[in-house]
Amino acid sequence: MKTPERFVAVDWSGSARPEDQKKHIWTSIAEERAFNGLTRTELTSWLIENFAGRPAVIGLDFAFGFPIAFFRQRGLSDVRELWRQAELQGEEWLQQCEVPFWGRSGRNCPQSHATEGFRKTDRSIRVGGISPKSPLQVGGAGAVGTGSVRGMPVLRRLQSAGLSIWPFDPPRLPMVLEIYPRLLTGPSEQSPGVCPCPVPDAQPIRRLEFRQPIRSGEFGRRLRCHCVSEAHAQSRRPICGVGSVYRTRGIAGRPNLEARLSELVRNGFSYAC
Repeated sequence: MKTPERFVAVDWSGSARPEDQKKHIWTSIAEERAFNGLTRTELTSWLIENFAGRPAVIGLDFAFGFPIAFFRQRGLSDVRELWRQAELQGEEWLQQCEVPFWGRSGRNCPQSHATEGFRKTDRSIRVGGISPKSPLQVGGAGAVGTGSVRGMPVLRRLQSAGLSIWPFDPPRLPMVLEIYPRLLTGPSEQSPGVCPCPVPDAQPIRRLEFRQPIRSGEFGRRLRCHCVSEAHAQSRRPICGVGSVYRTRGIAGRPNLEARLSELVRNGFSYAC
């Protein structure tokens, strides 16, 4: 096999809305540039136009397959049949969210999840106690199933254009790989950076810890509050307590988080996250 000359990584999105896809799908070409602004369909065309027949490696951030139990239950003989089924029935899978899929409202994790909800590759990766989510989880915090279901038809199209989808095709360039960026990031810790405080008298004097639960669908990321107005700090209003960092958890969704932050700003707190 030739030596790759270009390396591409795509931060994927399973959003149904084109405007959200353009916002959240980011593509990085090593030592060249990073950009967004393309839908899944547009990005697929761009990958084919720029890399078909060329010595490149492309990493896509979604699951290329499902656990073996899914294949047995659906009578699928190989991953290509799975991709085809995802293209034909994927939206139905997501809408109905029937077992083994789960995560949507009223669709709790099935009892078989612990033994049948993960691929071998999912079980073999653990980063600081964090391991990949099940590709069958299509809703809730950290769900990767929606992006995977909507990504599998892309794999069919790339394969038809001559790109090797490894490890299902022989290793050759251009090659498409499944990537798990969390494996490379280390501990999740955001730098305070510069806080553009909207409160005139705000000073970066302390961090705040939310003592009331704040639910976030943002993969349990760390949320920091860096600044507080002196007037508010002295009033000791019981919205937050002074502390260090609070890891947000839960599945109630980001709107609750944004509403909570808006409440903080109205009461004199400035935040950066």
